Amino acid sequence: VSRLHTVTVVTTKGQEITFPLHSSFERYAMEFPAESFVRCHRSFVVNIAHACKYTPNMITLVGGQEIPIGGNYRDHALARLHAYFHRESHR
Repeated sequence: VSRLHTVTVVTTKGQEITFPLHSSFERYAMEFPAESFVRCHRSFVVNIAHACKYTPNMITLVGGQEIPIGGNYRDHALARLHAYFHRESHR
């Protein structure tokens, strides 16, 4: 028995687009440009430019959505977010 897996992309305007996932999420997550996106959870990839704040457990996006930061991704995600916010604050 196979189950249909899907992925949902949320646009900057809040539109949700869902499509079938024909491979692992891991494989799809690697397709996002590393300079703009960060994997922060086994189920989430975030465009860093749309993050407005973060804590060790959560990323808040400009639209108010809160995205969890999973333990396996925490160190990498926090380092990327810190570097991005530091760089942006010095522009």
